[in-house]
Amino acid sequence: MKVLHAASGMCVVRPLRGLARAVTRRRRSILVAGMMKSGSTFLTKALREATGYVHVSLSAGGGGRDFDLSEACILRAAPFHSVTQDHTKGVPGNISLLNQYNIRPIVLVRNLYDVMVSWFDHLHRGNITSGPHSHWTRAHLEVPEERQFDMIVDLVAPWYIHFYTSWYDTSQADACDLIWVTYEELIADSVKTIRRILEFHAIQKTDAEIAAAVDRAKGEFIHFNVGVKGRGIGRLTEAQKQRIIRLTSYYPQTDFAMVGID
Repeated sequence: MKVLHAASGMCVVRPLRGLARAVTRRRRSILVAGMMKSGSTFLTKALREATGYVHVSLSAGGGGRDFDLSEACILRAAPFHSVTQDHTKGVPGNISLLNQYNIRPIVLVRNLYDVMVSWFDHLHRGNITSGPHSHWTRAHLEVPEERQFDMIVDLVAPWYIHFYTSWYDTSQADACDLIWVTYEELIADSVKTIRRILEFHAIQKTDAEIAAAVDRAKGEFIHFNVGVKGRGIGRLTEAQKQRIIRLTSYYPQTDFAMVGID
């Protein structure tokens, strides 16, 4: 997999900004702005397989930093038809760059209860790291399971709610041309979902071509089908679910139905 990264010192291209903006009007850039643990890696791989586009990085995120878009990275990727996966929020700085460079994001979301369970699985597969939402150590996995879920809900859920509300407000304000996709529809009918995304980007592929791309992508993701819809309802306690609901209550004008909160 070829990934283009924008290292410091390699992306000092400000004099070319005007030219790059002109180039971006002629090339396609598919950005999967997905919640963590929402199937974004699989979707990105399937889109690359379907289109043949190069995989680029448009943010300087990772290593504990949030995944804000980097203009330097966008400029470096400007000549390519590309697919990008970033856990980018719909905050004003990101929206400004998306609009300047004609990037129309796919916003991928998932049921909030289920994603808490996926985080538990993620940690227990040895992925004990720091992120833009929380810091984890092995000691956190030595406490009772209910306590572990308490920590996930209290520490991680606020990041997900910020991610969702930022894109919801962007969509409601029509501040950026975007398309919503849910993890649930992606796993229920990957071909149909990817066809809808490709049509959004005016890319014509047959269902057979998309199905073949999906099969190639699924071959690399053994955990993709583990995330069965509805797992969170059974694994989280009533108190934990109520805490998630309480967090969403701070946004009374936001419809959280897409992420499982009625």
